[in-house]
Amino acid sequence: MIRLSKMTDYASVVLTRLAVAAPTLQSAVCIADATRIPKPTVTKLLKLLTKAGLTHSVQGPRGGYQLARSARQIDLADIIGAIEGPSGVTECVTDHDLCDLTDHCHVMDHWHRVSVQINQLLRSVTLAELATPKLQRIPTLQVNDDY
Repeated sequence: MIRLSKMTDYASVVLTRLAVAAPTLQSAVCIADATRIPKPTVTKLLKLLTKAGLTHSVQGPRGGYQLARSARQIDLADIIGAIEGPSGVTECVTDHDLCDLTDHCHVMDHWHRVSVQINQLLRSVTLAELATPKLQRIPTLQVNDDY
């Protein structure tokens, strides 16, 4: 199973908080309180997300963080890339020089194809969708029309 780090999971929560609060600036303390993620972790994530161009910081007593672009323009691949770095199912997909078998490998092309499919799926889910609560399904009543 492909598993993302806890930091990537937390990054999606932090960004979702910023999306819901947009365009209001949010301090690291406010985000930490709202998400219940420890403040040092939120601070570290915000630095990484700002470096990746997903958030923007405003300095000063009324400063804070906000999304650098619309939540519809940020997708899961962006979030994962900001925390995990370049993504690929295997290392050879992201850097052919990491593997000594590249010249003789018969499976690399298949792993590349899988990586492309996963990346397309990650690109199809936006932060706006993450920030939209899942609607609770209301059970429908079965009506008996035989009466």
